[in-house]
Amino acid sequence: MFKEVLGFDETNAEELRQIILDAIKTNEAIPQRVDEYGRRFAVDFAFRKFASEVIIRTSWIIRNNELYPRLTSCYIK
Repeated sequence: MFKEVLGFDETNAEELRQIILDAIKTNEAIPQRVDEYGRRFAVDFAFRKFASEVIIRTSWIIRNNELYPRLTSCYIK
């Protein structure tokens, strides 16, 4: 889906990575659930490339006994 809609593939994955890192600085992390693995959050952000504007959802976990989030999923909503 990322390639079809936004033109992202393995050759420009670093660009997408940087977009995500920038977006999480300015968009709210929405708490999702807490389970035996840790606390989960979602961050949604609008993104435009070419003629497409989409909402991208990133999912994160802060594992128990860790202090930093890890990206678990990223998709177009």
